[in-house]
Amino acid sequence: MITVRHVGGVALFLFGTTFLWLTPAFATRGIPTGGLLWALTGFLALVTVADFTLSTWGLFRQASWWEGLAVGSAALGVVVLVPYWIAAVRSGETTPAFNVFVHALGSAGVFALLLVSSAAALGRVERREAVRTRPGCCRGDFVRRTGSPAALATGLRRQHEQYSALVPQSETPSH
Repeated sequence: MITVRHVGGVALFLFGTTFLWLTPAFATRGIPTGGLLWALTGFLALVTVADFTLSTWGLFRQASWWEGLAVGSAALGVVVLVPYWIAAVRSGETTPAFNVFVHALGSAGVFALLLVSSAAALGRVERREAVRTRPGCCRGDFVRRTGSPAALATGLRRQHEQYSALVPQSETPSH
């Protein structure tokens, strides 16, 4: 089954692989790709590819750290653009502006998708905590908010204690 997670993971991985375009191996034939800036660009681009690959693996493993690594990879991708731009222009590369534009736009997309969704998720967590402290919530709401059986058992125990405290023992139904 194809899910949003699968599509997002493939997109994240494929975007990460485009940083190979910035390496000297993908430069126009015949231009000089020696020197410190090209070496730095190649190294940083390969690290960026590895970081995006690792964050994609974390996404599929549902690890908690994959979003932070993906945002860090996008930030490193923006950093790579600086030595690439300088080296490419000095060497006479034919389309450095296109490469910089595509990678800056893609990194901005990663920032927007992950940072905005993280901020929205943080807002949901804050609202959930505020609702959880409200007395008298029903079991269905508690299950949707917590999701874990242990938290459900604790919540049910608390609700039973609250109910028992409100209702005198003589009114409690007998089983």
